[in-house]
Amino acid sequence: MLKVGITGTTRGLGQSLHDYFVNKECHVITFNKGSDMSAAVGCDLFINNTYGIQMDILNQLYASVGKMVVMGSIVTDFPDVEMPDYTAQKTKLEERVLELNLPNILLLKLSSTAYNDSQVVIDAIEYWLANPLVNVISFRATGAPNR
Repeated sequence: MLKVGITGTTRGLGQSLHDYFVNKECHVITFNKGSDMSAAVGCDLFINNTYGIQMDILNQLYASVGKMVVMGSIVTDFPDVEMPDYTAQKTKLEERVLELNLPNILLLKLSSTAYNDSQVVIDAIEYWLANPLVNVISFRATGAPNR
């Protein structure tokens, strides 16, 4: 049974990912801000979806989980002047993922459209699990992935 850890599961994309993996009969462990992350050690798949603490989670867990999906943003390519803190955090996160350059980490660069379409994100994760040589999937504003 696949052991999956997911952050940010109280609503939105995280909740949809939780429901998807539960329906696939995976052993799902949920984490939210303030959670003790030690239970994530040994997860086969860890989805790093909680904005604000993603860098800490990445640095703490990248060597302790089988595979990790990091929810990035296309804002790193198209900066949002109205959200400079968000843009800066997502840029630093992307830089760190690319610096690590590990085959067990996928950076999903989500558009707002893709972030709100959980099925397209699920499809991208499943694609990566089947094609692990891909390490970045970027989404257009329409939500369709560029592989």
